[in-house]
Amino acid sequence: MNASTLTAKWSLLAAAAALAAGLGGCASHEDLHTPSDWTLDNAASDLRFVTTKNTNVAEVQQFKRLSGELAPGGTVSLTIDLSSVATQIPLRDDRMRTLLFEVAQYPTARFEGKVDMAKVEALDVGGSLDVDVAGKLEIHGKSQDTQAPLRVVRLQGDRLMVGTRAPVLVNAAKYDLAPGLEKLREIMGLPNIIGTVPVNFTLVFHKRAQAVSTQP
Repeated sequence: MNASTLTAKWSLLAAAAALAAGLGGCASHEDLHTPSDWTLDNAASDLRFVTTKNTNVAEVQQFKRLSGELAPGGTVSLTIDLSSVATQIPLRDDRMRTLLFEVAQYPTARFEGKVDMAKVEALDVGGSLDVDVAGKLEIHGKSQDTQAPLRVVRLQGDRLMVGTRAPVLVNAAKYDLAPGLEKLREIMGLPNIIGTVPVNFTLVFHKRAQAVSTQP
């Protein structure tokens, strides 16, 4: 396995972490049972990370399947399908799924947090809101607090775009992944694998159509 495959994991963490940052806080009991107002558009969203091996050999990777919701109370959830990692090398993708992410036991990475919906809903089309907040990201059985600089933009057609204003850095050691990285480094005979990676993402949410009441 190549170092770029290894670092991919951290990026995923970061990406989720970034969104987590854009939210910050814990989901309320009420929100967990409330239908979401906004749903993530996977086709319009993008999450990429940069892996680095041998000190200065960098590659851009991504995850292709994302899902998420934004509830009326402001609770946000983001789920990343780890088996959707895409490095442009099928064998490397498979090794990452089985050896690094261990998708059979840990199929997804998940973030939950909270955003100020009053400020979001108040945005006009084309308007933006910068936020520096914190949230929680869970991956590989570990949950950590994360922070990220995000920008929320109101788009036409009842859509919201949430993206990183600057790369989010994620450290593998915080998710108990350093031992796995070292094992991979030894197997590949690499001089080093950078355990901290930058992640950038752009997430687009569509607002769900509101049901029209037929009650008098």
